[in-house]
Amino acid sequence: MGRAPLAYLTEWRMDDAEMLLADTDLGIAQIAKSVGYADAFKRHKGQSPSTFRTAAAWPTVDVTE
Repeated sequence: MGRAPLAYLTEWRMDDAEMLLADTDLGIAQIAKSVGYADAFKRHKGQSPSTFRTAAAWPTVDVTE
């Protein structure tokens, strides 16, 4: 895969956290516990989990209409 095992695991956990933040109403602490991150999300994704969730909550614009 070209990545160290820990880097791969971290990437997978952060992607899982993004999905849970965007698609569920689980609390941030619940998500952190379920994917095994604490401050890693902000370090890895460049924004806090709450900032990500707020941005993900904006409705998408359908440009095909």
